[in-house]
Amino acid sequence: MIQIAVFGDVHGNLPALETVLDDIEERGIRQKYCLGDLIDFAPWGNEVIEKIRSLNIPCLMGNHDERIGFDVPVIPLSKHSEEETAARFLAINHSKKYITEENKAFLSELPFHLKLNYKIGEKHWNIQLVHSSLESNDTYLYESENDEVFQNMLCESQSDVIMMGHTHMSFKKYFNG
Repeated sequence: MIQIAVFGDVHGNLPALETVLDDIEERGIRQKYCLGDLIDFAPWGNEVIEKIRSLNIPCLMGNHDERIGFDVPVIPLSKHSEEETAARFLAINHSKKYITEENKAFLSELPFHLKLNYKIGEKHWNIQLVHSSLESNDTYLYESENDEVFQNMLCESQSDVIMMGHTHMSFKKYFNG
């Protein structure tokens, strides 16, 4: 049986990443993929990037990775309170200052999305990995989103499964079995 592990939104939290990687190892899963957002919020951004690089884990570019890799300005989000906005600016500016140039270059070279194909029995399973959507790594898609949005993504990507991060909210949706 093929087993893959998909995780994302580490946000510089090295102890959490190590816990996840230990769990993946204990389960005997060899195929690992990261949906992006390696940095910002916790203080170990460089260490997280270096861990992902040293283990050769394929990783997508999340919106935070893009922001630091390309020095994109921070724009306040209407969904955040003043306190959240201040904390967000503090964390992102910390990353802009302390992420090494080598690691910024790594972030800037990450792919936007990745398509996997696994053959199980007679069926080829197409699995589309995105940070948040096919067009943007900064779109917030929640479980409450109209099913048509997800069905269109499946159709457009010609995939059987789409896996995304970004919102930090887990959910599953099933269409046509």
